Amino acid sequence: MRRAIGIVFRGFHGSPLGNCHELMPDDFMTIEEGEIFAMAKALEKSKEMLKTHPASCTRNCYFYRIALTW
Repeated sequence: MRRAIGIVFRGFHGSPLGNCHELMPDDFMTIEEGEIFAMAKALEKSKEMLKTHPASCTRNCYFYRIALTW
């Protein structure tokens, strides 16, 4: 099963400023300007999850993909 983390940054008028989601466009969360700290904590938790992911599973699954595109 493929999974990805996606974040859309929106400006004052609601227009997207950047998108770091590439794998599953229908699976993203919107981060408003005041929620950047929460986003950083979520990315930190994802990094911890990857460190504890069983090595034996790497041939059979896709990891979370975090990629910034601006």
